[in-house]
Amino acid sequence: MLFWLVNTCLPMDAKIKKFLNIVVVICVVLWLLSAFGVLG
Repeated sequence: MLFWLVNTCLPMDAKIKKFLNIVVVICVVLWLLSAFGVLG
């Protein structure tokens, strides 16, 4: 939700927005893996 607000409300260059989206997706995937005990 917060991430959507940042994407829609803050004017950013498309490259920066794409980079931030990739970083957030990687962080969420790592967080989910550690939450389910896949990562140590």
